[in-house]
Amino acid sequence: KSDNYPIGVIDKKAYDYLLEPEKILEANPDLVLVTPFIERENPAFVKTLRRTGINVVSIYPVEFKDFSDYIKKLGRLTGKINTAEILIQSFYEEIEEIEEITKNLNNKVNVFVETSEIGYKTVIDDSFAANAIRIAGGQSIAKDVVGTYEKTFMGEFGFEKIIKNANEIDVYLSQRGGVSSGGNIHSIEIRPGFDKIKALKNNRVYVLSERLLSQPTLRYIKGIKELCRILHPEVFANINDYASDELITRELMAEIGVKYTGKGIYMPSSSYYRKEHEGHTYGFFED
Repeated sequence: KSDNYPIGVIDKKAYDYLLEPEKILEANPDLVLVTPFIERENPAFVKTLRRTGINVVSIYPVEFKDFSDYIKKLGRLTGKINTAEILIQSFYEEIEEIEEITKNLNNKVNVFVETSEIGYKTVIDDSFAANAIRIAGGQSIAKDVVGTYEKTFMGEFGFEKIIKNANEIDVYLSQRGGVSSGGNIHSIEIRPGFDKIKALKNNRVYVLSERLLSQPTLRYIKGIKELCRILHPEVFANINDYASDELITRELMAEIGVKYTGKGIYMPSSSYYRKEHEGHTYGFFED
């Protein structure tokens, strides 16, 4: 219901699993995809769909090692297996290119990812977010965290452990935008006791969208690249490589601007496209 990526989905009809299933039944779909979370939250909704004979498939990978199979299954379910295999091959090639750089970096940056202000939850070691940190040349300080319940990517870390590891946290990263969100930068900076954390002393507190860091989509590679710039700006945000007398393209000029200012990827909210915008509307570049 809140999806706005890729841009074409904003013209699609939206459905809500928290409402009555009649709207979906009226659409007469060949296939309905749900997640284990939806089955837990509204089992009656899923059971009603299945009783009518609609093909309902519950699928969602919690761990990154299952991502490739997940995309290929989606390809088989939708009759796009060749497309799925091409996309997944390109995806892993990009990851390998990044790993070729980060594997040779000596300083592995220690990261804490906040996924909820309640209990200071963080990601488990096998999660997409923790894996993205490893690929980007970092390491999570919360390797021993266990998921709150089965097939979940996060568990409670707690205030005491954060303060205990205060001198080891090089980067404090808040994951926002999902069902459970961490705090914004200001709320993190004013918390009692957090001034002891190394990341806060060095102004290395960042916010990154849950859609880029923890959702099993091909856009995950964008989250990894954002982490690369956050963890190792000296390598991935170095603008000295652009020093040249050659004519620059608009694309490269935008790239330089982003790296120089340290701006993160802009993530429009679900309500962004419901409003009229003067001038440029994000996502509608034609060149």
